[in-house]
Amino acid sequence: MTSLRQISPMLEGAVGWASREIAVFPCSHKVPLTPDGFKSASWHAEQVIEWWTKTPDAQIGIPTGELNHLFVVDVDGPEGERAAQKMNLPETFTVLTRQGRWQFWFRQPEGMRSKCTASVLAPQLDTRGDGGYVIAPPSIHHQTHKPYRVVKDLPWAPAPIELLEPQPAPRSSNGNTIPQGQRHRTMLSIAGALRARGLSREVVLAELESANMRLCVPPLDAAEIQKLADFVGSKPAGFRGSQPMETTVDVELECFREVSAAKVHWVWPKRIPVGFLTLFVGDAGRGKSLGSINVAATVSRGGSFPDGSPAPLGDTIFLSAEDDAAQTIRPRLDIAGADVNRVHRVKSVKVTLADGSSGASMFNLDRDLEKLRETIAKNSAVKVLVIDPLSAYLGSRIDAHKDADVRRVLSPLSELAAQHSLAIIGIMHLRKSDSTALLRVSGSIGFAAAARVVWGFGKNPIDDGPCMVPIKNNLAPLGDAISYSIQSAGEIPRIVWGSNVKVSADEVLSGELRDRRTSRRNDAEEWLRELLADGPMPQSQIEDRAEKAGFSWATIRRAKGRAKIKSTRGSFGGPWIWEAEDAQK
Repeated sequence: MTSLRQISPMLEGAVGWASREIAVFPCSHKVPLTPDGFKSASWHAEQVIEWWTKTPDAQIGIPTGELNHLFVVDVDGPEGERAAQKMNLPETFTVLTRQGRWQFWFRQPEGMRSKCTASVLAPQLDTRGDGGYVIAPPSIHHQTHKPYRVVKDLPWAPAPIELLEPQPAPRSSNGNTIPQGQRHRTMLSIAGALRARGLSREVVLAELESANMRLCVPPLDAAEIQKLADFVGSKPAGFRGSQPMETTVDVELECFREVSAAKVHWVWPKRIPVGFLTLFVGDAGRGKSLGSINVAATVSRGGSFPDGSPAPLGDTIFLSAEDDAAQTIRPRLDIAGADVNRVHRVKSVKVTLADGSSGASMFNLDRDLEKLRETIAKNSAVKVLVIDPLSAYLGSRIDAHKDADVRRVLSPLSELAAQHSLAIIGIMHLRKSDSTALLRVSGSIGFAAAARVVWGFGKNPIDDGPCMVPIKNNLAPLGDAISYSIQSAGEIPRIVWGSNVKVSADEVLSGELRDRRTSRRNDAEEWLRELLADGPMPQSQIEDRAEKAGFSWATIRRAKGRAKIKSTRGSFGGPWIWEAEDAQK
């Protein structure tokens, strides 16, 4: 496969930003090339590759504000540079756009809004927040023809709160400091504004500490800032900081002499850990669900895994949205040798209204996790929770492609695993992309980030047999893949494990996709040759027949050149005619 560098430096740069879960979109002369402008921005590799394949020299646009949690201070000349120096901005990621022009990139706190301004703070000093965007390295400046360049590759520092939402608090005569006598009231007002947007105590504290050191003359004691953050953090969202302080704070230290080192426990050693989320990912029909049933069956009888390691004896709970309980899951459990007394499923969530009427709804991780926690707490025998597929149980309010949404659901799920010593297995599909195996996990990169272990199910390129290959393992060495076969007793499939094999996740998952696309293209080439063997045909007829044959028009067009098909326009603006080159000789 041709590398991204060989294709286009801009494509490589755009994919690099997208791989960090930063949405991008193509621009020319700083103007978006997408129909909806920055609103079309995406971090999905397939979309990014499509854009920069069409326009390989396009600049890389990055939306600022809430989408990417990015706030940018744009210095557009010497006056702006002098004003920025007076602000004493914290050290952060810095981009040189052209000589004497800079961008300072800051992290916009989650839940806080910001504005785009032009010369409001000072002449030649702009800000880019919600509703704006910036051009990112390594884009080529359309006037200087030189690349945007990172000059300080630092983590994004928290955005100074007075830039996000300037406070109307009194200042000294120079307008840049908070004088003694006004510090406590002003800082409490700032803290209240942050808490009013639902920001946590930790975020409030970080912002207060930054503002205290930059604005208060002299700065308040650190203990006083801690008290303010604790006081405001204990109040409900919407609190504006007008109540008197009554709380005290003490810093509690714990010596590591008192902390016992904890050993990682496993359901399947080095493969499925206890107390963490594990993902089984792969294309449809590769055996992900069968693998989870095999694990449940082995745990239900305290059996052994293929490497000889014993499984803990315990129960498994299934959340299954795609397979029928009676016709699919139960027969598969039986053929896998499960003790079905130890395997359960979440049938539904019972809902009782205030008037006494009741009904049932589908389980929702965003809404019903606490009830599941209570259920598991009553049954200490539960060792495994299977969620198949994980995306089906996120709830309608969660966008699976937004990192913040995904983490909001998966963080409590991970806490559930740790609190009750559960091994949680989430089943997920792969996106159709030529990215690395880890980036092919569908939805936000937050899924793969939250899981401690990720396993891929795909085809071994060595012998074309299926295998389970390690994609990520934060708790043990990555280890080898393991081969398996899917065997049937009548019409009921089961997974039968084989031996360890040495093959990489990228070879199995990314290579498998390329092989499948190549095979599909070869089929299209052969179909085209046969279709045109008897003579030329109008393109409109080929389109109709391709659709009926199950080929996308994009596949047919890619196959056209390799099949040596020529197209010519009929006389007087007539239809396009396709004809095999051999027929023209």
